Amino acid sequence: MSGMNIRSAKHGGEVVKRDKYQIQVTLVRALNILEFFASSENRWQSVKSVSEATGLPQPTVTRYLKSLQADGYLTFSVDTHKYSLGCGVLTLGYGCHRYGLHGPKADEA
Repeated sequence: MSGMNIRSAKHGGEVVKRDKYQIQVTLVRALNILEFFASSENRWQSVKSVSEATGLPQPTVTRYLKSLQADGYLTFSVDTHKYSLGCGVLTLGYGCHRYGLHGPKADEA
């Protein structure tokens, strides 16, 4: 499995080698999940719906959702067993807003 390649639709279909770029693949997957929540018409999502939308297996999605929940990016409803965006995503948005839509100017970096 260490030589497995993963094709990322979000990044022009480039092939990312799992053994060398695992952190980047993990980050892209987590961001894809957050983008799905942000763009979905339904606020609350099940593991199955996230799995179907991202193409990731349900056990993998479960691990990502629990990690994102632990960091405050998602919330979990014990009543419905579904997830929703959490307040942690606001931190990212506020950071972007602080520097403008395109980030800091090159001379400010």
